[in-house]
Amino acid sequence: MEDFLQLFNVRDILLHIVNTLILFVAIRLLVYKPVRKFMNARTERVQAQMDEAAARALAGIAGLDIESYAMRMFSAGSNLKDKTDEEIFYQDFKR
Repeated sequence: MEDFLQLFNVRDILLHIVNTLILFVAIRLLVYKPVRKFMNARTERVQAQMDEAAARALAGIAGLDIESYAMRMFSAGSNLKDKTDEEIFYQDFKR
């Protein structure tokens, strides 16, 4: 039994556990989170490029100009000059 206790020193085991936990936290903060943030940003950029390419392909099939269509859509959606506050508030309200 004494040989077993000499083989496994409790203090050394606890120090190894604490050291492992410190390394885990340090690696997570210094490596994992920045890499994950970078990869998420890259994924969003690639997805936006793919969405734009798909929109341009579909616009070509439909025979639409994306820029002029977007300008008409935004100008129609933001024309609130002649509306009252109540009309603006209830324009999307389902009665």
